[in-house]
Parts: sequence; structure tokens; C-alpha cells
Amino acid sequence: MAKNKNLKLIGIIVGAVILVGIILFILFNSLSNADKFSKPSSKAICGNNILEKGETQENCCLDVPCDTFFVCKELQQNNQNINTCVKLKLEETKEYKDMLSAWLSINLESNDIYDITTNYDIRKTRVEQMNKAVTKLSNDYNMDIYKEFVDFIYSADNFSENINAIYNKLESVEDIDTQLELLNQTVTVNNTELTRLNNYTSDQTDLFNSIFNFDIIPIKEDIKSYIKLFQEQIPKSNVIKEMTPNPVVELSIIDYTPRCFEESGDCVLIVFKINIKNNGFFKLSNPNFDVSILKEGVIVNKDINAPFDLHSIPAQYNGSQSDYLIGYDRNDVNKGLLTLSEGQYVLKVDLRTGADQNIIATTSKVIAIQ
Repeated sequence: MAKNKNLKLIGIIVGAVILVGIILFILFNSLSNADKFSKPSSKAICGNNILEKGETQENCCLDVPCDTFFVCKELQQNNQNINTCVKLKLEETKEYKDMLSAWLSINLESNDIYDITTNYDIRKTRVEQMNKAVTKLSNDYNMDIYKEFVDFIYSADNFSENINAIYNKLESVEDIDTQLELLNQTVTVNNTELTRLNNYTSDQTDLFNSIFNFDIIPIKEDIKSYIKLFQEQIPKSNVIKEMTPNPVVELSIIDYTPRCFEESGDCVLIVFKINIKNNGFFKLSNPNFDVSILKEGVIVNKDINAPFDLHSIPAQYNGSQSDYLIGYDRNDVNKGLLTLSEGQYVLKVDLRTGADQNIIATTSKVIAIQ
């Protein structure tokens, strides 16, 4: 009997524990569900500098930074204001402005696009800046015409370096065969550059003009004139090669001053002036002038290597030189001046140049000594 009572008590206790557990479970779930439906769901706040769920570049660029070449703008969409990333126009990008700024600097710092003598190192840096800007923009914008213009400048620089190297050689070489070879090179190099410029279409050149204010047409005309000049120079240089009197160099006696002494009746030629004109395109090196005085076809005196102050005769040179104390023997100071009697004489000047010292030009003038 006692045993049955204990079992019954245990059953009651176990049942009570189970009942309490069930009640607590139901109560917990009820509270949880009540909280779930009564608490509002959290919403992302655009502009708090926190990247939250649901925010993108399209709906909240204040918190989601835009990509390169995009800018964050507030726009109206479906009657709501949103902050979204908008792609910049090409002209609005920093790189485009940097490119035009570099080109403006090139124009201010150089005389022209083919001038590599003025601020050339700085100019090359500017071109590199333009090239970097174009390269960076190329993935997002159509930069074909800008790339073509930068390539044009690079090619113009290569042309200028090549042609200036030839010009510098022309200024220094003495050998006529080398001079002729270099003149032919100038024609070839200029023709190649002219062909390159002619290959640009009118659409391309119009865009060069409208974007960069750069006109190719005057450059082509300049190159044509240079080609013509070189082509005209070549046959003249061949004449020099044949060692005939040089038609490229013109000599003319423009003034002279005699002086006669009453006591002795002797006269001297104090000074004479000669004009020298080099119509050629290249420098004449090592010039020497021989000055002769003739009486009735007979040489009375001849000065070899008259002391004109000319180490070379530059291309296109047109100037005058004077020789003093004609007939004075500089190797024999005791000999004194050449004295002449009054009368008519012929003053003759020969020009010798180059390593071979052949006569390439001559002039003469009848002078009155009195």
C-alpha cells in the first residue's frame, strides 16, 4: 500500500514538472513572437558614412564611393531623390584637362611643333604627360583622335631630331662628297615627313584643328619649300665637286683706299674691302684669300692667305671683310710695305676652301693708284 502511494506521488511530481515545462515553453514562444511582430525592421541610412545592407553605387554613392571617371550626384527617380554615380563627360575629367594643359605649355615653351632647340627636354616631358592621360582615359572613352595627335607629336620629334642631325653635319663636314650625300638625305627625310602628313585625312586634320588649334597645312607648305631648296642646292654642289669656279659663292671688291707720299712719289694700298656672299646651303670651311696686284697683266705683288677674320663662311653668309697694308710681308717685317707708282692696276682676289684648297671663286677690279 505504501509502495503504491510513493509511485503515485512520484507520478504527480513528474507530471507537474512536465506541465511547468510546457507552460514555460509556450510563454517563451509567445513573448518571442510578440517581440518579432511588434519591433520595426532596421533600415539603411544613406549618408551616414557606413556601408549598410542594400546600399550600392546606384542608390547611395554617399556611402559607396564611385569608380574612376564617375561622380556622385543627387538625382530624382520615381519621385524620390537618390544619390547615384554618374559618368563624367570626357571634357570634365582631370586627365583631359591635364592633357590640354600640357599641350598649352608646349605651345608656350616652343616656337613651333618642329622646334627641338628650345626647351626640348621640358617639351618631351609634356608630351609624356599627354600620353599618360590619353592612355588612362582610353579604357573608358573613345580616345582615338587624341592618341593619333600624340603619335603625331612623337613622329614630329623623331623627324626633327633626324633632320637637325643632318643639318649639324652639313655645318661641319669639309668633304664635298659627304656634303652631297647629306643634301640628298635631307630631301629623302623631308619627303618621308611630307608623305606622313599627307596620309592624314581631312577629318583627322579638322579635329586636330578644332581640339588642339593645330593646322598641318602650313607645315606641309614649309616642308615643300625646304625640299625645293635642297633639290636646287644639289646641282650647285656638283659644280663645286667638279672644281670649277663656284657660282654659289660671289665675291666683289666694293672699296679700296690708296695713299701717295709727296716727298717720294711712292704710293701704297692702305686697305680694300671685299663683299662675300655664300648662296649655298652648307658652310665653307677653312677659307683662304689670295690677293694679287697686277700691272699690265704682270703680278706686281701677291699676298697668300690674306688675314681676313673668317674661320669659315657660314651658309647664306653675306658680309664684308677688309685687308689692310696690302703687300706687307708678315714673314719679313723689315721688308716694309709694297710701294707702287701712280697708275692703273688690277686688284684680284681668289678664294680657296676645303682640305684641297682649290680656288672656288675669284673677283677682280681695276683700281687707280694716285
